[in-house]
Amino acid sequence: MSSEVRLVGVTKRYGDHIAVDNLSLTVQEGEFVTLLGASGSGKTTCLRIVAGFVQPDAGHVYMGPLDATGLPPYHRNTGMVFQQYALFPHMTVAENVLYGLKARRVPRQEMQERTSTALRLVHLEALAERYPAQLSGGQQQRVALARAVVIRPSILLLDEPLSALDLKLRSTLQSEIRHVQQRLGITTLFVTHDQGEALGISDRVAVMRGGKIIQLDTPVGLYQRPNCRYVANFVGMTNFLDVVIRGALASDNGTTHNYAIGLASNPTLVLEVSGVPQKFSEGERCLLCVRPESARISSEAKNCIPATVSKRTFSGDRWIIECVYAADQTIAVSLSGPRSAPGPGEQIDIAWEPNHGALLSNDDI
Repeated sequence: MSSEVRLVGVTKRYGDHIAVDNLSLTVQEGEFVTLLGASGSGKTTCLRIVAGFVQPDAGHVYMGPLDATGLPPYHRNTGMVFQQYALFPHMTVAENVLYGLKARRVPRQEMQERTSTALRLVHLEALAERYPAQLSGGQQQRVALARAVVIRPSILLLDEPLSALDLKLRSTLQSEIRHVQQRLGITTLFVTHDQGEALGISDRVAVMRGGKIIQLDTPVGLYQRPNCRYVANFVGMTNFLDVVIRGALASDNGTTHNYAIGLASNPTLVLEVSGVPQKFSEGERCLLCVRPESARISSEAKNCIPATVSKRTFSGDRWIIECVYAADQTIAVSLSGPRSAPGPGEQIDIAWEPNHGALLSNDDI
């Protein structure tokens, strides 16, 4: 049976509050999709609807061809990893992992073999006889992952499983989760509020706000071509420049557009932006989104604006240079490496390539 997951027109209300609002989403077989959003965006409610812990007020949940909307969790063949791991403290690592197999009345020999395989997959075979209290947070997370996959679920659901861990350990376990998912080919729905986590682990990312998906794209597409200010601001650090369309430029294809633009605060300065999916009209007010790492200090580029350094911050592998242009507008540049950087009061020219900016509509200003 296909392990594709489809949510069609799903809505969930709690009193007057709409937690999930007419949401539709398809997670293809073997795909890793992340629901990314701030607290209260509806991402966890959405995951719990797929798991069967929450029943929607409207819409349907399909698992392959099966309408699973009314099925209880134990009839959905899903494996779930919770934020708090939910391990049994009185059971050993091996006993925790094989618990789901015992509940499914799997034969003893097969149960032992599958438990050993799952523990090897997460590099815990040497800790099989320890208890949860004797494990680190990262090891407990691996036990929870092994327990979820040992039952051979069609769909793996992960509810912010790394949020309680420190930064280095989160990075390591992101790779572990992705490795296990790809090795087993399990359709996976992952929930997080951490944009770095979402971009680093997913095939596609759905950014949620107010119970809706406002953009669904690959990590690269989401980062480079956000469709609104909220997504651009939520997914990484960015600069927003208030600009006006001066005219259309020649385009290589019919699906994207190139424009000459000007700063709203400096009409005489003409810039360029290319590869814009949306069509704009001459004279229209827009936002230009430029990532700090896409900008550089240079006076030899099509897009170049004079600015004054107001602040610089060193973070080990890069400098963040904050600048002021056009009286009171601000822009930041990220310079990689420990080399020296201009300091406060210095005059510089900030430049970027035309295809390294995203043009957003006036609605987002």
